[in-house]
Amino acid sequence: MVTGLVFISYAREDRDYVEKLVLHLTGAGVEVSWDFQIQAGATYAREIEKRIDTCSAVLFVVTPESYESEWARRELHHALEQRKPILPVLLKTSPMPIQINDRQGEDVRGGSMPSTAFVAALGGNSGGDESAWSESDLRRIVDDERPACHRMVRILDRLAERPGRPTSLTELATLTDFTRGQLGGAFNGFTRICRLWWPDHPKQGIWPIRSHYRAAPPGSGRTSEMYYTLSAGNAQRWRRVRQL
Repeated sequence: MVTGLVFISYAREDRDYVEKLVLHLTGAGVEVSWDFQIQAGATYAREIEKRIDTCSAVLFVVTPESYESEWARRELHHALEQRKPILPVLLKTSPMPIQINDRQGEDVRGGSMPSTAFVAALGGNSGGDESAWSESDLRRIVDDERPACHRMVRILDRLAERPGRPTSLTELATLTDFTRGQLGGAFNGFTRICRLWWPDHPKQGIWPIRSHYRAAPPGSGRTSEMYYTLSAGNAQRWRRVRQL
């Protein structure tokens, strides 16, 4: 099983799927790194190398575009030089790069998300019980000064207003005044913090929020979208913590 940061290598043409994949994995407690997080002004090539150097494994999204992408091939080459485990994710029917054509890929053709078993192999817990969060656990989020926790407080405040109701990522961005990218960063940062709080406990892979994919609302321009739900029990505990 992989423990630690997972780097995603892909072609630009597949960014829409990778954005969903990142949200799916972070929602299951997997800490993810990808190039969208690189700050403007950073030396791109060196930053990519550092992210691969410090990751525990590389997910390579296999498509005809990534097969032809010079950047994706460079990332793959560097990962192999650093002896990183490479996990192919087959998004579209395509030749497999020769360096990894002996590896079994996770089939997500059609835009599906990876299986529960695959996520578990990355250290995730997509079947986690979000009700495991107590009031004292939730209070840790409020008391923590790190930006990811500040953002999670606002997210939980908004979701607590609609207990048990699935809220799409687009709707959550409107409710919180965060961009989709800021929400993704908050979720990824919060996953990292959970791993620090509970390094040897299953709760490190469980959020207080349930996340899942479903069909996107009409007119959104998307076929599917991530939805987030705060259970009635967690909403009640959160309101007590926040005295809402």
